[in-house]
Amino acid sequence: MLKNAVTFLRSRSGAMITIVILCLVLFAGRLLSGFMYVVIDDGRRTVLTDHSRDVMTVLAKNNITLKDGDMLIAPEASDGFVTTVEIYRSYPVSITVDGQTITLQSTGETVLSAVLASNISTKSSDIITPAPGTPTTPNMNINIERVTIDYTPPKKPEPAKPATPNPDSQPKPATTPNQPTEAPPADTSNLPKSVLVFNPGEGSLPTLGDDHQLITPGGTYTVKQVISVSATAYYPWRGYGQKNASGKVARPGTIAVDPKVIPLGSRVFVVAADGSSWIYGYAIAEDTGGVVKGNIIDLLLMSKAECIKFGRRKATVYVLE
Repeated sequence: MLKNAVTFLRSRSGAMITIVILCLVLFAGRLLSGFMYVVIDDGRRTVLTDHSRDVMTVLAKNNITLKDGDMLIAPEASDGFVTTVEIYRSYPVSITVDGQTITLQSTGETVLSAVLASNISTKSSDIITPAPGTPTTPNMNINIERVTIDYTPPKKPEPAKPATPNPDSQPKPATTPNQPTEAPPADTSNLPKSVLVFNPGEGSLPTLGDDHQLITPGGTYTVKQVISVSATAYYPWRGYGQKNASGKVARPGTIAVDPKVIPLGSRVFVVAADGSSWIYGYAIAEDTGGVVKGNIIDLLLMSKAECIKFGRRKATVYVLE
């Protein structure tokens, strides 16, 4: 019986050693073959392998170049065996306003984003054609028509002044000595809310007002920068009580960013790149992430199911003053 037990243990040990050797051989083979890069260049997918972890070096080796205006979404260095690299090629778009035409580069954002990027001052009464939420296309011409509205609101009649009561005839309320005065509750009705909404109504979409003023249902904000990004979603797997990279409680209305692109603490407004298919709204950049590099943001949502449904989508981020 003892002999059989020894034979059994030897056979099990031999099998384990064989499995370990096979794993080591496969791992070594993977290292020898290099890292895998999935390059999506304007929708065209190419799979590359290289021993370098530097994304720009790999692109240069394969004669993939970037010109001014192109948008690259990728980590600075490969963080695993498979790295996804997205390239959105820029194309010319012209804007005609005040009898002049200027040309700038676009990467598929909306007409509104192109107007903001041009630093052209507009007013809410101006007519922008095509509609601000329309995605741009190569050689598109955007026209801004100035409209001046002269309107003088009618004067409201002054209300009649109420009679001044005689203080001696009014009953005085009873008072309690040393009674504390209770402060009125803070008004939170006008605070902006951040909720991911698909296919929002027209009244929920932001519009461009005077001097780069972003007019939203939650308030009017001054835009200091417009950034085209790739948006993903996450939720705090340990619960909403956990702290984010800023040391604050993770909650909806906060996003993860690359601080090199969007500084932590920035107030932003996030909407779909097409300007209408979905809206996240007002948010604060308070978190970071290992794969949130470059023009990538991560939206905090309520559940894992919401995150899976959202996936990865192109978005426009308005960085607010």
